[in-house]
Amino acid sequence: MPSTSCLPFFTLLFASALILASCSEDTVLKIIPPNKAVEPGADITFQCVHYPEDTAADAKLQWFMQGYTEPISELLQNQTFVDKTSLPAANVTMTPESRYSISNNSLTIKNVTFDDAMSFVCKSTDGKLTKETILKVYVMPSYFTEGMIVVGINIGLIGIFIMCSIWSLVRSRRERQANIENRRKQKLGHREVAKRMLSE
Repeated sequence: MPSTSCLPFFTLLFASALILASCSEDTVLKIIPPNKAVEPGADITFQCVHYPEDTAADAKLQWFMQGYTEPISELLQNQTFVDKTSLPAANVTMTPESRYSISNNSLTIKNVTFDDAMSFVCKSTDGKLTKETILKVYVMPSYFTEGMIVVGINIGLIGIFIMCSIWSLVRSRRERQANIENRRKQKLGHREVAKRMLSE
């Protein structure tokens, strides 16, 4: 049994644990994925959630596009959509097959174009919690031209190597033939000298 002198310590420790347990984490918004880079024609879905988890509040979150004060859900309902190629000029009627769709706390963009490259903001209904994500649209560079240049250089180097090899082979054959001819002449010269000596 603990001594009475330890009781205040245990009481304080228990009270501290209760206080820590009652303190919840600050609620924040998270977007999954936080940022995304895709090629044109791809589909992308951003999901916005509360942390710690709060599914009831998640369903009330709203998505906003860069440059707009109205949530995307209202833009879809009103069937109006600002042409992003001429911000903030003309409005164009949105087709029923809109590439943008909102489902609960998720924003889906189908058949992404370069005009969709912008920031999107998820907000709570009271506007106290916000989270931004950035969509980037890119085209993978084509290395066909660079590849053809490399292939051309390699073919040229191989051609030079083959020409040098052929020239070296021809040159060595000529030198060999010249050496054989010199030896033959030297032998003939020795014979001529020997004949002269014998004739004398």
